[in-house]
Amino acid sequence: MLAIILFADPHRLSYNKEREKKEGTYMEYQSFEGQTAFFEDYARIAKPGYEEEAVTADVLEQLNQQLTEEELFYRLAAEDAKEGQVFLFPFSKRMFTEDLDAAISTEFRYDGAPYVYETYEDEQP
Repeated sequence: MLAIILFADPHRLSYNKEREKKEGTYMEYQSFEGQTAFFEDYARIAKPGYEEEAVTADVLEQLNQQLTEEELFYRLAAEDAKEGQVFLFPFSKRMFTEDLDAAISTEFRYDGAPYVYETYEDEQP
């Protein structure tokens, strides 16, 4: 028996997104809980011209690097922000298992309003 597995090209999928929305066949996929609220906040803070798919991938990459931390955040670089300041978007995680095979899954949730990440330098005379 021969099985053929086809993998979708993510660039091609994003290309058809607008057409699918017009046709009513587009299904919104949420990579983390609160994704809609996150992008509402992100749009207010980030410079225009970003792609949601790329931002989502960056968010998940940063969050997965912080799995051992108590507080999670997505860091928006100063050069990507309208105000030219670093912003932090707070997230939380929930670890759970759905099966008896003891595989642990992690779910991320956007927890609310972003805030400016400020650093102060101690100026010595």
